[in-house]
Amino acid sequence: MTYKFLSEVDGIKVEGIEAPGDKSNSQFRFTTKGKTMEFKRDFLYSMIMLYGLPEQADDMVVVSDKKIRTVRRQLNIKAKKDLKKGEIIVVEIDFPVSEEVADKIKSFKIK
Repeated sequence: MTYKFLSEVDGIKVEGIEAPGDKSNSQFRFTTKGKTMEFKRDFLYSMIMLYGLPEQADDMVVVSDKKIRTVRRQLNIKAKKDLKKGEIIVVEIDFPVSEEVADKIKSFKIK
């Protein structure tokens, strides 16, 4: 594994794993005074949530105050196998959309 330098805080060098396709830095390496420790992102997050101050935990959790509306759309799917050729399958799907977007939607098509 190779690590990429991210920052240095209070004399502690912080590096993130540099793996193909891993843009989230799923693992970190901390180095100070010649000692190195490696931690996974989930472990670090758990430590902050368990031992951090309540305000710090609140800062880690993203909260949005956007109003959400459920939008229902119908999909028409033409079967190619396992059903009669040309038979159409109708599926209704519900998905969340912010109110400002839902107000602008008149109709749209999914292909």
